[in-house]
Amino acid sequence: MRFSALRSRDFRLLLAGQAVSLTGSQMQQVAMVWQLYLLTNSPLSLGLLGAFRVTPILLLAIAAS
Repeated sequence: MRFSALRSRDFRLLLAGQAVSLTGSQMQQVAMVWQLYLLTNSPLSLGLLGAFRVTPILLLAIAAS
């Protein structure tokens, strides 16, 4: 059976919880970027925010490989 994991109540709860958590994280990201743009009116600040968020991930990924 292709989706036999969905028969498990615990797995369905985990999946639903992850969906809610991901939705909340995405909403937080959009709100943060929107607020920053309203305060600064600067696309550069949005780019810097993105760079500051991605830089640690890239550095740790390089160090881990």
